[in-house]
Amino acid sequence: MMQRIDRKYLLVGAGLLAALFILCVVMFAGLSVKQKNRSAVIPNVPVLELTYCNDSGVKPCVVSFGIDVNDNMWVNILVANLSVPDFYLKITYNASDNTYECQKSSVALNSVYCVGPKLPPGQLLHLVLISIRDEQLLAEGDLSIIGLAFPQVEITVSTPTPALSTQPSPVFLPSIEPSLTLSSPAKPSYPNP
Repeated sequence: MMQRIDRKYLLVGAGLLAALFILCVVMFAGLSVKQKNRSAVIPNVPVLELTYCNDSGVKPCVVSFGIDVNDNMWVNILVANLSVPDFYLKITYNASDNTYECQKSSVALNSVYCVGPKLPPGQLLHLVLISIRDEQLLAEGDLSIIGLAFPQVEITVSTPTPALSTQPSPVFLPSIEPSLTLSSPAKPSYPNP
């Protein structure tokens, strides 16, 4: 009777092990097909180098960094043309990732502004442009902030304008009278009294 029970457990264990093995093979095959289909849909685009803009004309490139009135940092990025997919900027500093929302400029057609947390100038930052649609890496580079543009806040002070009077205001002219004072020539008092 003991052999029969042991045999029963052995068959159940072998069946479970076989089912687990088949499940793993099916999942691996499905994952492999899914990865193959994804690579067929998303072509591998070479990752561009992200640098400061210069005479070479390579785009995308960083034009400038700045601070807005809310103390957020913005990054002005020049792109090749309007066909660049929508993207966001991720900046890594001190092992932490900061995400910046990017928006195409309505004024300069090939300019994109990205806004996010303020970072200190002079430190080496790792910048990555990532497509919003498919999370594909578009460009990356290591830059340091060499300067920050600050917002120009316009201050207007309104002063009340005096009420205009219809009567002319009186004009006062100073009176100048010449005066002549004659004095006698000075005598030395020292040492003679």
